[in-house]
Amino acid sequence: MKTILITVGETTVSRNLLRTEFLENVLTSGARVVLVTDPELKSTLETEFGGERVIVEALPVIPVSFFERVIAFFARNCFVTGTNVLMQHRAYESGETKIPSWFKQLLGLTLGKLPGFRGFMRLLEMTVSSHRSVITLFDTYTPDLVFSTVLLNTEIDIPVMRETKRRKIRSIGMVRGWDNLTTYGFLRIVPDTYFAQVDFLKESAISFHGIPSSRIEVVGMTYFDVYEKKELYVSREEYCAAMGIDPAKNIILYAAIGDFLFPREGEMADVFEKMIEDGSIPNAVCIFRAHPAFSSPLERMKGMKHVIPDRNADYQVGGLARWDMKVAHTAHLINSIRHAAVLVTAGSTMMIESALLDRPTISVAFDGNTKERYWFSIARFHYQAAHIVNLLKTKGVKVPDTKEELKEMINRYIADPKLDTDGRLALAERFGGPHRGRAALHLADRVLAHLS
Repeated sequence: MKTILITVGETTVSRNLLRTEFLENVLTSGARVVLVTDPELKSTLETEFGGERVIVEALPVIPVSFFERVIAFFARNCFVTGTNVLMQHRAYESGETKIPSWFKQLLGLTLGKLPGFRGFMRLLEMTVSSHRSVITLFDTYTPDLVFSTVLLNTEIDIPVMRETKRRKIRSIGMVRGWDNLTTYGFLRIVPDTYFAQVDFLKESAISFHGIPSSRIEVVGMTYFDVYEKKELYVSREEYCAAMGIDPAKNIILYAAIGDFLFPREGEMADVFEKMIEDGSIPNAVCIFRAHPAFSSPLERMKGMKHVIPDRNADYQVGGLARWDMKVAHTAHLINSIRHAAVLVTAGSTMMIESALLDRPTISVAFDGNTKERYWFSIARFHYQAAHIVNLLKTKGVKVPDTKEELKEMINRYIADPKLDTDGRLALAERFGGPHRGRAALHLADRVLAHLS
């Protein structure tokens, strides 16, 4: 019996991978699967996915040496993208770090541009000793294939991939989401085959991480398969009844990105409350959907007349960072988008999900009712973050710079929902990935192909 070791360093792996048809189809090959996670997630994964051929093993918290911290620092900062520059400025100005942003950018423009620098740092990475728990894991299960699901994860994936390379075991890997390869520094360990979910991630892997095209496969976005499951759809009447909304009203769905990225985001509730109250957006209601991983000031919205706060996710493991979305939560999200007249956000992944359902989509580039500092302004996120800049080129999302522009765009979309359909189609093609509806099946086939 062959063994596939799969990392589950984050709760999102359950939603994006294990809860799809991927795991079931891998098991049809007769292979044994070992899910490697942390102690807090072990019992949850065992309950939902454990079985005769699905074993869940937890790695303890592995101490990080000073040498490894140095490697991680250079990997994060000898890396030049618009997103990285933005986050460096924010980290310094917020007091998160005392190292000036200009110094980090200088590192990126000098060391980071040297031929062979990434390769040298990756060689240094391999000199870091494996923790005894990782060695025991490999000795116990002797995997034939290792699948790193979040290559940038430092707690599980990097220690596991380091030992995988050391033992010359076949490896495949991917990152969590579409923004990862332009945000968190270069990959410290590159798998034998990199699975890019969409074309943009393939291009980013080549441009920013130096991965040869011959080692990359575009496999599709497994999580987006669920958007093709019509059995999860409910009628407008049923959805509105559950939300306490008059079905005759135009629903504005605001999909938050969280206070971490948009410090003034809570003020968008005030913006919508006023616009609807004074009739600027007629016959409407706004659902303010919090990002499951970040805080949003939902409590103060509960007294609003036209804004309904909504946080729909599972936090049983504890803390916002441990969010998860089960089938019921995902179904709620899908129907929230389907029955919205317009989806409004501020650079969220929801722009892609909205395009998959061909809903008019707007991404605001102004800071609510308050002018924010330059590097903390949501406008900087739109015009600086590499993944957002690339997505906006599809013309599938409108970007208002003022409240007046937002109001006009919403009203135009309510009057004609088919506006910009071609742009949304282009967006869905580029960022939704191939094999939609069967991406999980395709991924399972590709994993098994590398196992044989």
